[in-house]
Amino acid sequence: MSLRRHHDIDAIYFQGAVLDPVEILQKLEDESSLPVMASNPAMFWFMLSKLGLKYPISGYGKLLSSWPPLPSG
Repeated sequence: MSLRRHHDIDAIYFQGAVLDPVEILQKLEDESSLPVMASNPAMFWFMLSKLGLKYPISGYGKLLSSWPPLPSG
């Protein structure tokens, strides 16, 4: 990826359902060495986490595979 020339990137985020990168999130993370988020999986993680549930899924990026706890606050 051509992200190597940009040293201040913390993550990649896809907003909206029109561009649905869910199937390639893990590949994008592996190739870029950056966390890659998309709005739909992030909303899925947030809603289930708010309900006190976990549903870790591998192959769809770090957020869904590691299923971190919600930030306190």
